[in-house]
Amino acid sequence: VKTMSVLLECAANHQSEEWELFINQRRSTTLTTALHDASAKGNDELIFLLLENGADYKSLDQFETTPLQHAIVGGHEDVAFRVLAYALRRHILEDVIQMLKEAGEGEGMRKLAEKREVEMGKIQSIVEGLERRLHVGLTDNKEVLEEALKK
Repeated sequence: VKTMSVLLECAANHQSEEWELFINQRRSTTLTTALHDASAKGNDELIFLLLENGADYKSLDQFETTPLQHAIVGGHEDVAFRVLAYALRRHILEDVIQMLKEAGEGEGMRKLAEKREVEMGKIQSIVEGLERRLHVGLTDNKEVLEEALKK
């Protein structure tokens, strides 16, 4: 209840600094944000709200993994694609492709996958699927990306 009242108060008063601190607040032990948690659980509606209201999709947790990586490990390809599509609105294509490439590899990703008992082969399969969807959205059908940004 307290969290919701702070959320509503910040939003109503357009307190952007307080809002960004609130929305990107990290858990003390895991360093995850609300976006990490929502991505891991595949909560698409919450992810949409968080991204549209300033959540940092590049934030790193204790394993130095991003919300995108949490979505991938959780097996939530649609959620991961939403994060990528949102990133495309903010950055140039090369940055997004690099972000996706790095999402499926690295020590932090291995640690996160091990913690959640997910095989790296499954993660690589999801990353490859995301690469195909991103390519289709960019070359053949821009509506695919636009749809991913809608609620």
